[in-house]
This record gives sequence, C-alpha cells and structure tokens, in this order.
Amino acid sequence: MKNKLVAILLVLFLIAPSLSFANTPFTDTTEHWASKDIELAFQHGLLKGVGEDRFNPEGTLTRAELAVCLDRIFDFNFSAMLFLKEPVLTDYFDDVQESEWYSQSILESAVFNIFDIQDRKFKPGEPVTRLEVAEAIAKSFEAKSLSVATILLWPHFKDIETTNTLAFIHNTGI
Repeated sequence: MKNKLVAILLVLFLIAPSLSFANTPFTDTTEHWASKDIELAFQHGLLKGVGEDRFNPEGTLTRAELAVCLDRIFDFNFSAMLFLKEPVLTDYFDDVQESEWYSQSILESAVFNIFDIQDRKFKPGEPVTRLEVAEAIAKSFEAKSLSVATILLWPHFKDIETTNTLAFIHNTGI
C-alpha cells in the first residue's frame, strides 16, 4: 500500500495542485483517503489502474509498475541520444521480454540507470520497498538534471534508517 501511495504522491508533486479533478472508472477508490490524488494522476494519464474499473490502492507496487509510472512522469525517452548500437532489453536484462506492457519503460529506465540491478535481473513482478521507490525517484531527478531546492531537514523514521535519498524525498514533499 505505502509503495503505491508513494508513487501517487510523486505524481502530485509534479502536477499543479489547483487543477480540477476528473472522475475515474475505479470502483475501489471512492472512500479511499487518496482518492483525489488518484483522480488527479488518472486525469493526467500517469496512473491507469490494474483493470478496467480497479485501481487497487491497497495493493503492492511492483518494479514494473514503478518503472512505467516514473517513465510517464519523467519521460525517459532516449531517442535523441546517440548510440553506436540502439539499446535493447537483452543488453541489460535476462528476465524481461520485449512484448510486455512495461518493456519499453524498463528499457528506458535501464538506459537512464534508474534502478539498481543485480545479475542482469530486473524482477518486474517483485514488490518494491519504500527505500527502492525513494532511490528510483531521486535517480530520476538526477537523470533528467532536475534540481530541487529543499530545506535541510533530517527526518527520523521508526522503521528505517534515514539516508540522503530518504531525506531528499521527505524534504521535497514527495
């Protein structure tokens, strides 16, 4: 749940908060505390849900879903970059097939080095932790050369040691 909501909060950070909310086709967000945030993300095409009428706000965010979400937000299009050989998924991973709905986003995140990868395995169906989400968001800002002025607060979390990345995410309001 927290992982999916972190992604939603990232969306809110990047979109003007004064925009009007659109209705969504989701039947499982009506009474949810983040329903307005989900509506805003849906309105801008950043989050599309897990089915025709479901968003699954209490679900777990997977690595593939995070890659797609970050790609939609940061637009990791590498078509303007020059390569000796255009990158393909098999250059980076052994466990991601070209035909999946998330394949292009995972390739683009690999080119921009958004995720820490071990043993050529992206593991698209694995859930991400809060720290992995924070690290991917911070790397996304770096990859796109986006500077963010923050105040220097060092938050304390009961369940995880604070790192520079978590401090960045906390201080930007994401």
